[in-house]
Amino acid sequence: MYATRLSDRALAITGDYAEEHMTVLATGEGLIVVDTLGTLAATRAALPLVEQFSREPVRYLVNTHLDADHAAGNAAFAGAAILAHANGTKHLVVATCTGRSVERAFARPDRGHPDLGFGIAEKHTE
Repeated sequence: MYATRLSDRALAITGDYAEEHMTVLATGEGLIVVDTLGTLAATRAALPLVEQFSREPVRYLVNTHLDADHAAGNAAFAGAAILAHANGTKHLVVATCTGRSVERAFARPDRGHPDLGFGIAEKHTE
């Protein structure tokens, strides 16, 4: 894992799982993190790099999509609002992470389910 400072306000952290990236943006009022690393453990291991970059609290975590290499570390950001596509949690069941269903990692709201959805939600019929 390594960090690349892109500017005074942007940091990219590259993980070892699949060379996935976590991007950290400093706003002056809090951090915005875009995606996580491929596992919760890797994301937690990256937190000291985030703290070295900025002491601002993480306010928002944006999941560009909910494959494991973008969202498996959501639970590392307790207290941050998680933003993802409105249909995101529906699609978690199909992905896998280290042989386990990603749904297990997101099974409870305190483990990293999105708080806010964007996009047009699909209509579901029973």
